[in-house]
Amino acid sequence: MKTKNSMLAAAAALIAAATLGACSQSKPDADDTTMAFSTLSGHATYRLDNTAKIYNTDHDIAYFDSASVVMPTVIYNHDITALQDSIISAAFDTVTTNHTDAMKSFFRKVADESGFTAVETDTARRSDVDGLSIVQGDIFNMSGDVLTYRVASYQYSPGAAHGMTITKYITYLIQEGKLVTLDDLFSPEGLRQLPGLIRARAEELAPSLGQTDITSLPSMGNFYISLDESIVFVYQPYEVASYAQGAIAVPFYPYQLSDQMTAEGLRIFGLGE
Repeated sequence: MKTKNSMLAAAAALIAAATLGACSQSKPDADDTTMAFSTLSGHATYRLDNTAKIYNTDHDIAYFDSASVVMPTVIYNHDITALQDSIISAAFDTVTTNHTDAMKSFFRKVADESGFTAVETDTARRSDVDGLSIVQGDIFNMSGDVLTYRVASYQYSPGAAHGMTITKYITYLIQEGKLVTLDDLFSPEGLRQLPGLIRARAEELAPSLGQTDITSLPSMGNFYISLDESIVFVYQPYEVASYAQGAIAVPFYPYQLSDQMTAEGLRIFGLGE
């Protein structure tokens, strides 16, 4: 079995990147603009039963799960349940108020999906690890009006040629205390037009993006609003291009898509009358 030192190092870097420290703040008054965050983190290692013979090793191989997810606990005086639910759903594929249980259940689920009987252990050696699931949730960017949250999930299955990172973005209007989706920003007709517009823009950017084959919107309606207020549509590896090209991000200035926007979208980007 080949050693996965480089894979483990990459996973460790993913966990360490851009995590905000836990904050403790008192509950805000009605006009307070307090923001506070905590960090949900944990890990688990599973021995994959009877895999030593299959992989011709001295020990059964191991599957390692880890998560570090920054959780907003206070944003002004808003009810942030919907934001928290969106983060937990993106990170652990479920919705529950018990975030720790959601994380632990996710660890067990992905280990079981290896196809072997997974037995939790604390004695596996680093060199035995040949399966990984790493979840990182953090604040991607934040202005006075928009908070963009990012969940990056890396998974490597035992014996696979390479791992896969899936990145999901969540957009939250800080002042208004609400989530924003593509359906909020674009009209039904605008949404139908977007794939063609994104395809044309990607062709313009081909010298940097490489060849792409865009025929639809990104899966999960994946987009974010950058600090310069660009709207960036993000496709996962393999979704519209080769794995080697990684995620494909196609940006637009809001005015370029104003004809496709709803009245709400125009208002958010200051493009209304």
